[in-house]
Amino acid sequence: MRVIGYASLAALLLVALAFSPPVANASHPSTDYAIGIRDGTASVSLTLSLLQNFTVLQSSFSLPAISGVLAGSDASNATLAVQQALNSKSQSAHVSNLVMSVAVSNWSNLTSIQWFNLTMKYDVTGVYTSRFGGEQADLSWKSFVVGSDLLIGGVEVNNLGPKYIGLPAEQIASQQVSSTFVQVSYRVNAKTSTPELFLAAAKSFDVLNFSRLSPPISSWSKAYDFSSNSLVWTLNAGSSLGMSIAKTFNEPGAQPGGLAIVNYGLFYSLESQINAPRRSIAEGDTITTTFDDFPQTIMASVVIGVSSVGIGAVVLEKRVSNKIPKSRKR
Repeated sequence: MRVIGYASLAALLLVALAFSPPVANASHPSTDYAIGIRDGTASVSLTLSLLQNFTVLQSSFSLPAISGVLAGSDASNATLAVQQALNSKSQSAHVSNLVMSVAVSNWSNLTSIQWFNLTMKYDVTGVYTSRFGGEQADLSWKSFVVGSDLLIGGVEVNNLGPKYIGLPAEQIASQQVSSTFVQVSYRVNAKTSTPELFLAAAKSFDVLNFSRLSPPISSWSKAYDFSSNSLVWTLNAGSSLGMSIAKTFNEPGAQPGGLAIVNYGLFYSLESQINAPRRSIAEGDTITTTFDDFPQTIMASVVIGVSSVGIGAVVLEKRVSNKIPKSRKR
């Protein structure tokens, strides 16, 4: 038996590389909060759309209409705020390339709605640990909360509760009185609440609050995305989040079940999605990715395999030779 030579080894490597499948990188889905994992970097994309109709109950109230972008050196304060928020979850997380835009519409008497739209993108590094044939990504920072002020053109765009909503909400709530035909109730994050909890939510509301994404990623729904050739974890944190005053109208002669309920407040949804290469697993908030189809990994595997064959051949040859009777010298 002979050991495979260098020419045979090179040919074997070429065959292995020729049939190795392509590497899948994460893509960014169209969700409220998206994290895409690629080699050494987690790319975050936020798209939040909030609407308020408190103005129906108090015409003097509305959020400041504004449109602006923070990028480059102008985004240094926002980058620091997000950096500090992530570091409270993961000390090694580093934020870079942050771009944030905010567009707040004027109040519309036609639609009785005012929109607050925020988009933000940034990269997170320093949360990866290399391992043979892959890497581990710590995403425990995903449920970060920015509690500090963020200004665009001198207008606060994060702490909406303390700055704009708290006092008007208290005034509006004090003016709502239940009657025979109208029942007043309160809701926080789509659940019936007390007036005290409603006011607390209104006074402390932050736009960049992702504490509802705290469940470990391993508990999220997992699926395979054929379009991006990647694994996807999703979590719907709620479609009617925020706080509101609900009015239930009981008109005389109305049929049972025909009650009309109208909510006045601030509303938004939050659905998160994490994309990772197809050979990934989630344990808690750590995603481990194995790049078995990287050329260097395949080469290492082949070399180890060939070495094993060579060693096995030598051992076998020795065993066989030991069993052959040796001729006696005369």
